[in-house]
Amino acid sequence: MDRPAAEIQTASACVPNIGPTGRRLRYIGAGVALALALTGAVRVALLRLPAFEMFGPGLAFFAASFGYFQARGKT
Repeated sequence: MDRPAAEIQTASACVPNIGPTGRRLRYIGAGVALALALTGAVRVALLRLPAFEMFGPGLAFFAASFGYFQARGKT
């Protein structure tokens, strides 16, 4: 009772699922998150705060990179 292997169909090209307005909004969001992250990191450095205070700016850096790469990948 051997069955033939089922064919797996894949898309030949990546189809963007976000328009120009959505990409622009993600780029703007990434820029705002980057500005907040840099401000927070400079604050921590200048005030010589403990290292765990970098958690907030670290999350903002992550959000900025996530938004940027989503906009660039058109997803």
